[in-house]
Amino acid sequence: MKLKNYDTRVYVEWKLYIFTLSKKPNLMKMSSENPQHTGQTKEIKSDQKDLILFNDDHNTFDFVIKSLVDICRHDAEQAEQCALITHLKGKCTISMGTWYELKPQHDQLSLRGLTVSIT
Repeated sequence: MKLKNYDTRVYVEWKLYIFTLSKKPNLMKMSSENPQHTGQTKEIKSDQKDLILFNDDHNTFDFVIKSLVDICRHDAEQAEQCALITHLKGKCTISMGTWYELKPQHDQLSLRGLTVSIT
C-alpha cells in the first residue's frame, strides 16, 4: 500500500511524537537550557552584595571582634574567625545581603575606624 504525501507526513510526525515521548528527559540538559531559571539566578546574584573587612595595622583583635559582634550580630566565635581570616588573608567577607541592608553596617564599622567595602 502506497501512502499519499499527507498520509506520510502525518505518519512521520506521529512516529516522531511517539519517539519524543518515549525518550527519558535529560534533567541536567533541561535545567541548563531553561532561560527562566538562568534569569532568576542572575537576578538574585546581582542583588547580593558582600561587606568586606580589610586588614589594618592599628585596630586590635579584641576591638574588631567586639565591633563585629555589636554591629554585624556575629557570635564571638564567628567574629574571632573573621578577624583571624582578615589578618591572615588581608580581607574577609563579614556579611552578605542587599546594598540597603549592608549600608548601615558599613557606615557604623567605618565610624569605628575599620576599613570596609561593599562589593
